[in-house]
This record gives sequence, C-alpha cells and structure tokens, in this order.
Amino acid sequence: MSSRLREPSVQEFPHTYPVQEQLRFLIRYATLAPSTRNTQPWRFRVDRDRIEIRPDLTRWHRVADRDCRELYLSLGCAIENLIVAAEQFGFRHTVVYQPDWRDEEVAAVLAFRPGGHGSPERRGLTLSTLLSRRSAHGRFLERELSTADMDALRLCLTDDRDLELSLATEPECRRAVQGLHRLAHEIAFANPAYRGELADWVEGGAFGTPWPLSKLGRAAIASGGMARRLARLDAIAVGSAPLLILISSRVEDRPSQIRSGQLLERLWLTSTARGLGFQPLSAALEVRSLRAGISGVMGARFPWAQQLVRIGHPRHSPGHRTPRRPLDEVIDAPEAAP
Repeated sequence: MSSRLREPSVQEFPHTYPVQEQLRFLIRYATLAPSTRNTQPWRFRVDRDRIEIRPDLTRWHRVADRDCRELYLSLGCAIENLIVAAEQFGFRHTVVYQPDWRDEEVAAVLAFRPGGHGSPERRGLTLSTLLSRRSAHGRFLERELSTADMDALRLCLTDDRDLELSLATEPECRRAVQGLHRLAHEIAFANPAYRGELADWVEGGAFGTPWPLSKLGRAAIASGGMARRLARLDAIAVGSAPLLILISSRVEDRPSQIRSGQLLERLWLTSTARGLGFQPLSAALEVRSLRAGISGVMGARFPWAQQLVRIGHPRHSPGHRTPRRPLDEVIDAPEAAP
C-alpha cells in the first residue's frame, strides 16, 4: 500500500460543485469497504451522474480465490458503502449488475439522482458507521445476542428470492463449523503455493503492520508449523461466537456474488451500529470439497454458500483500520468521447 487514505468528512462534501465531483467524494466512502485480505480489488469510473465499478484483477489472489468469488464479494461491499453514503447525502440510486453478461470488465453501474432518502434495509447506518467498521479478531464474550440484535440482522435481507441468510446459535452447529474451518486451514496451509501467496501479501504491508513485523509475519506463514498453530487459534475463536450466519445464493453468477457482498456489508455495518463484533470466515469456502459441507451444517436451502461470518460481543475495542489505496489508484479517467 502506497499510503493511507485520509478519512472523509461531511464538511468537505462539494455541495456547489458538479455532480461528478460529488460522486468522486462518495467514492472515498466506498474505498473504506472490507475486502478479502485487504486486497481492495476495485476500480471506479465516474461518467456524468454514473459510477462504473470494475474488478482490478492485478489484486486477485489466484490460489486462495481461484474463481474470483471473494473478489466479487469485495466489490459488493464497496457498492454497499457507496449506496449508504449516497443516501446520507440525499441521492437516489439505481444499480445495474454486469450490464453486459458476456463481459466481466464492468461489474456494476450505479446511477445517481438528487432527492433520495434512506432505504429500510439501511436504517440506522450512517457515515459514522462506515468510518468505525472494523473486523473483530479473537474470542468473543460468553454472551448471547439480544432478540433486537437478531431481528436487526435478519432485516438486512429484504429479498429472499435469490439470497438467503442461515443463522445458527446451537453449540453443536458451531462445533461442526469450527471443525470444518480448522480442517480448511490445514488443507490450505499444506499447499506451498497458498502459503507463498499469503506470505508475499503480508510482507508487502497489506494489513498495515510495520516492515519488521511484516517480515516476521511472512516467516510465520511460510513456516508450516506456525501456520497450523495459528489455524488452531483461529478455530477456537470461531467456536466462541454466539452467532454464525451463512449467506447463500440460489444461483452462482457474478451478480449473485456482488449482491451477496452487499448483504455481507449491510450485516457488518448493522453489527457495528449495534456494538457487535463481526468477522468473515472464508477458509472453509475456499476449499471446494468443504463448501457444500458448510451449507449442510448451517441448514441452508440455497446451494451456493457465498460467505460465512461470526458475530458476538467483542472482548476488546476494535483495532486500527488497515491501509487504503489513494484515490488516484482506484479512480480511472473518464473515457474520451469518440
């Protein structure tokens, strides 16, 4: 990462500038979205009152994410942040997913108009929520979620025709997921290519650690024994979660993956607004032979597991935000007129 992106401020919104500049400002909130391993695999192009979102395949982890599923989930998270910010500044919005299904170069196109208001599924989500969202690591407190918390999370899904939320609180289900998660880590870390890809990314400072710690992190990941110990600790953290949620889709295509990413971010932001800890769990979904097993354990009706998460009451305050790419690295120049 070449630098940290300065946090946007409401006072800086360019009210008197053309809409293109206002949309560029909103993109600053989109770039705060989570992404798999903090890859930030997105590019934006502003064209009058529209924003195109494209995958940045130079950020694709080809070993861990062979089919680009997590990359497109990450794009969905950025789109959701963009929509939340747009609603806060009074924009209406429409989204067209993959306008040309034969060409994945453009993942989605969003159009914006003035006169908008907050949508029901984003009730309670603010600009402050976007700024304060973090990933919760380590074990959770031994406290169940309240009925109000559970209801708020369920309301994040507004259309159950194509996407599904499967919620699990039973200890036996959590233990089964814990076992699959640990097995997935063992399978992944046994692959030298996987370890090498992750070690290179850590050494490059993707998670904001100082250079000496990044070097140590690379060595730890490259060591199979250390990697297995880290996997066991991670599995223990999974078992401490009072709530697991699986996002599944009816079909497996890019629009479903993008919309699953939007739902993932709505769940995350809702958890943040309610003071809950939230962490995505990707290991078991990255191993093809275990992905269906997660669906079975979680009792999902739809066949395509897209993202598993754990939610609970954190033991510690959230840490620092991971670094973000500068805007000039993620916003493309408009296409020249013919």
